[in-house]
Amino acid sequence: MAEPLTPRFHPVVRMAWTWALPAALGIFLRLFALPGQVLVDDEWHSLNFVLGKSFFSVLTTHGLGANCIPQNAIHWLLLHTVGWSETTLYLPSVLCGIAGLLVFPRLVERIARRKIAGTFAWLFAISPCVIFYSRIVRPYSMVIFFGFLSLLCLASWLQEGRRGDLLGYALSGFAAIYFHLYAALPVLSPLVVLFMTSLVRPQFFREAPWITRRRMAATGLLLGLLLLGFLGPVHWVNPWWLRVLARDRVTPHGLWEFLSLLAGSRFAWLKLAFASLAAWGLLRLIRQEPRVGLLFASVWAACFLLLAIGSQDGMHAAIQIARYNIVLFPVALSLVAIAIDEIAIRLPVHLRPVPAVLAVAALAAGGPLGRTARLPNNFMHHSAFQDSYAAFDWNWSRMRALTPLPQMPATRIPPLYAAIAADPGVRGIIEYPMFIGDPLNFHYFYQHFHRKSVAAGYVPDFPFPPLPSRDDYVAQDTPIDYVFSRARALGLEKQMRFANLLPITDPARLRRNHSGWLLIVHRDLLRETLGIQLENGNFLAPILLPVSLEAAWGKPAFADSQILAWRIP
Repeated sequence: MAEPLTPRFHPVVRMAWTWALPAALGIFLRLFALPGQVLVDDEWHSLNFVLGKSFFSVLTTHGLGANCIPQNAIHWLLLHTVGWSETTLYLPSVLCGIAGLLVFPRLVERIARRKIAGTFAWLFAISPCVIFYSRIVRPYSMVIFFGFLSLLCLASWLQEGRRGDLLGYALSGFAAIYFHLYAALPVLSPLVVLFMTSLVRPQFFREAPWITRRRMAATGLLLGLLLLGFLGPVHWVNPWWLRVLARDRVTPHGLWEFLSLLAGSRFAWLKLAFASLAAWGLLRLIRQEPRVGLLFASVWAACFLLLAIGSQDGMHAAIQIARYNIVLFPVALSLVAIAIDEIAIRLPVHLRPVPAVLAVAALAAGGPLGRTARLPNNFMHHSAFQDSYAAFDWNWSRMRALTPLPQMPATRIPPLYAAIAADPGVRGIIEYPMFIGDPLNFHYFYQHFHRKSVAAGYVPDFPFPPLPSRDDYVAQDTPIDYVFSRARALGLEKQMRFANLLPITDPARLRRNHSGWLLIVHRDLLRETLGIQLENGNFLAPILLPVSLEAAWGKPAFADSQILAWRIP
């Protein structure tokens, strides 16, 4: 794209706008309050899966929930070296998230104008869904980084013909697919479309003689061999994805909510404006840089194909659509940046920065980051804050679209929490138990009212029976105790170095690190919150409370039909 006449700024100012300031903001948002977050929901699948397995077994198998082999391998290596903690487990996602902030704007600048790269940098820095996946113990941050990196490398090769870019596309594309199988659609579709175009319309590449079918075929062969070697045998022996197909479909409501996640706002006018700008940006890219435009158009086509034919479990939910199309997020943001630039060049020179500033400000103000980051919040990664940007009604708990269960009314919250909110002597709360599944985890809901820091408790030696799933799949009604009990049985208890997951039967540790906190034990958490009873009854054995806890803490400071509470001196 030819550089139009733009306001002249000092080089330092330009660097600050296009790289330094958005990178700094993005890093801040990705690290904000991260050490205080409690692991929730899907973050537990891989941790449970690798326990008791050899490294070779981890590299050659996967489970239904732990279907990312490289992430399983990372967790195995961490477990058997530095141990598991919030910091070590979050680190891979955070590093890839920060790498995207530093690398993507420079690469976008190679295929577009500097101003477009700057606008993209700001949009990418504040995208709520991108921020979310840059913080959690799941593989999607890696998929975003390697997936979009592969597309930018391929776009750069289309423009300039550097063979190193073609190799970069193959290697980063493989990495993206290795971290998540569905990344194959956005990564491979451009190469397939470009190759087919060279067959039916060879004149399309007349001005780029370096684009040959032989080079594209060689690149595809390299990618295919890597995927076949690393994924072929595993998926042949254990095709996990076959067990969740033909169950669910995309719905209009799910698509509308997905647009909220993509745009980073719940407001209809911002969502429609975002979609319109992305479409306009794609059309302008096709007109100005046809080869790169064809690449980006093929990515959109691949994602629409997945939406049309996808039948995997959970496809009705916006968050599931977002996960399977996660590479689309930086693609869409770059197209919006192109459209904003097209608006800017039609304005007087001194007003050209205004559209980008207004767009970034509108998306930042209309997004969910403010309410999610309201402290204290130790559950920012909970689906209540992430799977929908709809307005909150704190009279009820949030309904999770992916796996809906009855909502909890605020009137069910035990009266003790009102007293805790008014007591400045309570520095924080250790809640026990905590179920792994978000729909059964209401500690975020309680925290909204009591406004104290929260950690989750567990009993490290609780005798749980083996899970019936051959995949070591942890269901949503599994308490976190189960994972810690397995670790203890394997002699790995010392490798559990969490700051926000605490053994409630260890008074010395809690007195040392959490003096002034309150330990709250819920007698029957599901009956208390939802008024339901599990088929197997309350998992908390009656003998546990009087024998283990009273032996450790003495008589509780508070007790009623729902709650036992001890003050940690």
